[in-house]
Amino acid sequence: MLPSFPFMPEGIVSGQIREKAVPGQPADYPAESADYPADMKPRYKQILEAMLKDVWYSTEQIGEMVSLKGSRTRELMKELVDLGYVEITAGTKGRRYKKK
Repeated sequence: MLPSFPFMPEGIVSGQIREKAVPGQPADYPAESADYPADMKPRYKQILEAMLKDVWYSTEQIGEMVSLKGSRTRELMKELVDLGYVEITAGTKGRRYKKK
């Protein structure tokens, strides 16, 4: 059982401990050197590295993981969807994001 924290410590996502990828670790944990374009915005990389593959996240969850406010998180997620790195569910209310 995970201890209770007054904040979301780095490395804990939805009750799961997320560690850096090492040999023998499941494939859904991103590797330290992901294949992202060299000119990709640092915030895009930060968001994509924080997200696990095949896990749906709300805007609020993503914002908490990367320390962003809701409006900026929504802007960045829209851009990531447009670039094809992330897919979405729903129109507006209840929208969730998943790393492709």
